[in-house]
Amino acid sequence: MTIRRITNASGKPGAHAKAGRPNTINLDQRALDELLNELDDSSSAESARKRDFLRWPFRQTSIRIRIAQSRGIESELEVACRNISCGGASVLHSSYIHPGSKVSLRLPLPAGGVESVEGVICRCCHVRGVIHEIGIKFGRRLDVGRFLPEDDETHRFSLEKVDPETLQGTVVHVDDSPMDRRLVQHYLRGTQIRLRQTDDVEEAIRWVMESCDMAFIDVDLGPGRPDGFSVVKRLRESGCQIPIVALTSDAENRPTSRADARVEAMLPKPITQEVILRALAEFILLGAGSGPMHTSLSADHPNLALMDGFIADVRSSVASLRECIDKNDHARCRSICAGIVGTAPAMGFAGLASAAEKAVGALNAASSVAECAGALRTLLAACDRIRPHRTAA
Repeated sequence: MTIRRITNASGKPGAHAKAGRPNTINLDQRALDELLNELDDSSSAESARKRDFLRWPFRQTSIRIRIAQSRGIESELEVACRNISCGGASVLHSSYIHPGSKVSLRLPLPAGGVESVEGVICRCCHVRGVIHEIGIKFGRRLDVGRFLPEDDETHRFSLEKVDPETLQGTVVHVDDSPMDRRLVQHYLRGTQIRLRQTDDVEEAIRWVMESCDMAFIDVDLGPGRPDGFSVVKRLRESGCQIPIVALTSDAENRPTSRADARVEAMLPKPITQEVILRALAEFILLGAGSGPMHTSLSADHPNLALMDGFIADVRSSVASLRECIDKNDHARCRSICAGIVGTAPAMGFAGLASAAEKAVGALNAASSVAECAGALRTLLAACDRIRPHRTAA
């Protein structure tokens, strides 16, 4: 197999090291867009319903992938990319690749540079001529938003479909519109969410600080009421770290970014049931709203000397846990989760220990791993977020 090696992976559509074929299927950006438009138009709604993760367009003329083949041989190729999700990507290549082959992708970042992501070929389908569509499953769940252009109008949710019955926890919703409160209540009727609603800011703040897993805050509160973003600021300055989603119908009443607003998402009204359920799944079920999870150990704590080994062990546990979930190995899943419960607190990761403890409790109450999918996904997401001490990172 011919190997092309690029020397300037800028990540820009159409960028490649030198003149010649932009990718293995020899399509420039215009021709690639025409092909992908056809493929998108022919994609069925049924196939989307079967997917776990929501796919986002990621039309790159050229990304570099490395494929591990038999006898230790590795090949490097420049392929075109169709889309990406938090669980995988779809690329176009000029020949068949065997499912099960291990790959490494160099995914371009919007601000420049690339990030290497490991994965495995999960499918290979003939499209036309020499063109094949290759499905790649990542070895870890990605934050898709990091690879897509920043857009505060659209949150990059992860899940294609959400089972309402898997959603549980306490959610606070503050909104001065009685109709909007009734709509949210109606949308959550099939979930196990305990919904606490109010139009009173002080009451909402008290509820959030008492016990809450997530909050929806209307930031367009009426005259005589505090600005919604000032409410978020008060909560954050009080140490509140739960996921907060801002709801707004005023395009002008928004900070420049979600980071400035200190919220996980800013969702435009009118809110649909699909968006509400995806937001809950993203920030409660998948645990995607808390950002990096750093150790609480002080910079001079003696246990920090063990941090690299602990994080390596957690990464290994994640791989083992995913394998056990696939095999429905109930006993081994419980053993892995219990091991995290036993070690995480000593390394300053109380949140990780809590997620693992909930997974153990779910496994104790169930006869199969599938019944504990929500708790296990939350634990895996927490494992993905752990980081060393900030001063040691």
